Amino acid sequence: MTGKGLLPPPSMLSAFYAAVPDAVLFVDPEGGIVHANPAACRLVGYGLDELQRSQVSGLFRPQDVPRVLGKVAKQDKGSNICGEYRLSRSDGTVLWVDVCAFAFPPEYQGLMGLVLRDITARKEVEADIVTRTKLEAVSTLAGGIAHDWNNILSIILGNLDLAKTRCPPEDPMTPMLQSAHRAAMEARELVFKFLCFARSAMQEVTTVHPGSLAEEACRATLAGKPVTGQVSVENGVWSLKGDPQLLRTVLVNILENARTASPVGGRIQVRIRNVQVDPQDALCRHVKPGSYIRLDIQDEGPGIPADILERVFDPYFSTKPRGTQKGMGMGLSVAWGIVQSHGGHIAVTSQEQGGTTVTLYLPAVPEARSLKAALAEMEGPLRAKILVMDDEPMLRQLAEAVMEHLGYQCETARHGKEAVAKYKEAMDKGEPFDMVILDLTVKGGMGGIPTMAQLLTVDPHVKAVIYTGYSADPILENYRLYGFQGALPKPYAIKDMADMIRRVLGKKEH
Repeated sequence: MTGKGLLPPPSMLSAFYAAVPDAVLFVDPEGGIVHANPAACRLVGYGLDELQRSQVSGLFRPQDVPRVLGKVAKQDKGSNICGEYRLSRSDGTVLWVDVCAFAFPPEYQGLMGLVLRDITARKEVEADIVTRTKLEAVSTLAGGIAHDWNNILSIILGNLDLAKTRCPPEDPMTPMLQSAHRAAMEARELVFKFLCFARSAMQEVTTVHPGSLAEEACRATLAGKPVTGQVSVENGVWSLKGDPQLLRTVLVNILENARTASPVGGRIQVRIRNVQVDPQDALCRHVKPGSYIRLDIQDEGPGIPADILERVFDPYFSTKPRGTQKGMGMGLSVAWGIVQSHGGHIAVTSQEQGGTTVTLYLPAVPEARSLKAALAEMEGPLRAKILVMDDEPMLRQLAEAVMEHLGYQCETARHGKEAVAKYKEAMDKGEPFDMVILDLTVKGGMGGIPTMAQLLTVDPHVKAVIYTGYSADPILENYRLYGFQGALPKPYAIKDMADMIRRVLGKKEH
C-alpha cells in the first residue's frame, strides 16, 4: 500500500484544516488571498469573503511582503521560509506573527501557503526583558554617578550656604555667591533626576488621594496653556501609597510630554480607577498581586512611531531640539524609576495619528489612612551635642561648620568603630550626645547600619539619622526598621539639616 492510500478523505482533511489553531492562508503569485481557514479570519479580523478579496500586502508592512513571499517563489518544491513580522488587523491594531511561507509544487501554478502564529505576547515579554535589563544597567551607573556627585555637591552647597550667611547683602560678593548657589541647586535637581531613575531618591511614604494629586499636577502643568486637562475619578477610588512629591513628579513629567504633543485646543484626559491584580494576570510579570490604582493619561497628539516607542524610557533619548531646556530627555526615565521604586508599573501605548496613552499602576491603600505624622515646627536653635560620622574629610569639616552655625556642639568620626567609641566615652563621662548622624556607606570601615546596631546595644534610646548620597538599600524607605528617627539625602541645605535635627530632638517652636 502506498502512502497516498493512507490519506483521509477530503471531507476529513477539510475538517482538520478548519480545526488548526494557527492561521493558514493560500496566496496566488500576484499576492491575492485565495483561501483562508477560520483561525486566519479570527487573527486578522476579517470575514472569509472579505479576506479572499484582499491582497496579502494589505496585512504586512510593504517592506516585509517581498521577504514573506518573494524568496519562497524562487525556492524549489518543498522549501519554506520562516520569519517574524508585524501584521495589521482590521481594527488597526498591530500584532507580531511568526510566518512560515512555503511553495506548492509547480502544477499548482505558483500557489503559496502561509502559516501564521500570533507571538505578540512573547514579543512583549522579550521586549520587556530587554528594556528592563538595559534600564537596570543604566540606572545602576546613574546611581553610582549620583552618589559621587552628591558628595561633591554637599561640600559646594554647604560652603556656599555658610558663605552667604557671613556676607551682608551690600557686599559685592553676595550676587556672585547667590548665582553660584542657584547653579549648584540646579545641579542638585539634575542629580535628583538621576536618583529617581536609579530608584534611590529618598521617599517619605504616606497616603495620597490620586484624584487630588492628578488635579494639582494638571493645574501646575497646563495652567495658561492652550490645552485642557480633564480628570475623571471612579467612585470609591482608593488612595495611593507612596511619596507625594515623587508621584507628583511622575504626573508632571507625563503631562508635560502630553501637553507638548497635543494640538492647540486639544484635551488631555486622566482616568483613575481601582484594579485588582490576580496571580494569573499578565500584569504579574511586572507587579505583585494585590490592589492598585490605574491612571491612564491620554493625549490627542500625532502618536509615537513604533521605532521610537521602543526607546521612550531610554534616558536622554528625545525627539526635541537640543538646548538648555529642550532635549534633556529624562522625563519618562525619571517616571519609570519612581514608579519602579513604588512597586508599580508604567506602560506606553500609541498609534500614529491616534494619540498616546501612558498607563500607571501604583499600589493602593484600600482604607485610606494617613501614614505620616505632621512634622513638628520648631523654634530657635536648640542646645545639643551632635556626633557626625562620615568617611570624607571635607564633609566632616562641613558638618562641624554647619553645626557651629546652627549653635550646636559637634564632634566627628571617620567610621563606625570610632563613632561607637566616642559615643560610649561621652556616656561614661556623663556628657552624652543628644543625636548621631551616620553616613550609610563608609569606604573600608563600618557604615551606618552596623554602627546603629552597636549604638543601640550601648544606648537603646539613642537618637540617630542616616544620611547618604546614593544607595538602593531599602533603609532609605524603611529607616525606622533599623532604629533611625530620620533620613537625610546628600547634598543637604543648612535648613534641611536644621529641620531634621529639630524634628528628631522633638522640640517645637511657634
